[in-house]
Amino acid sequence: MSVQVKAKVTAYIMAKNEESRIAQCIESLKWCDEVVVADTGSTDNTVEIARNMGCLIMKIPFKGFGPTRNSIIDKIESPWIVCFDADEVCTPELAAEIKQAARTDRASAFLANRLTFLMGKPVKHSGWNPDFRHAVLFKKGEYRYTERNIHESFECLGKVEKLKAVFYHYSFPSLSDMLTKEKSYSQLGAK
Repeated sequence: MSVQVKAKVTAYIMAKNEESRIAQCIESLKWCDEVVVADTGSTDNTVEIARNMGCLIMKIPFKGFGPTRNSIIDKIESPWIVCFDADEVCTPELAAEIKQAARTDRASAFLANRLTFLMGKPVKHSGWNPDFRHAVLFKKGEYRYTERNIHESFECLGKVEKLKAVFYHYSFPSLSDMLTKEKSYSQLGAK
């Protein structure tokens, strides 16, 4: 009888000035073996909150979303990596699916549907749902982000599978936040 050994799973959260929402994201990932907050230059209490919640802190310069994400995963040594942004929350149902997937070799990367909330309400139309942007779980060495500054995609050496459960994306709590983010993203896209 063979015994299945559980491989280490490390979650990373790329963050900058996310003191208002980082705790909720970290709490939703506490089931991972470790949580790394990759800080790209916060001037608020993001790092202190993450450190107090037991996270490892990685200081990393922001070079665009794709290049920065690749720099982060290069520094993580676990065989399985989980990725969430500070404004995202892993649901218990998705956590259970991810844990099960990390015990198998059936795929190199696993996607999940991201349900975005706009001013507190889920958006289930306009091309925002379903939203399988990039992997929530992937094998180190078999998955990379494209080098785009914004709206990065991914390349995977092995099979990519979709999970059934969703995760929540609280990106736009107000119209003002949405306009500020859109302006920032348009500047990054122009570069």
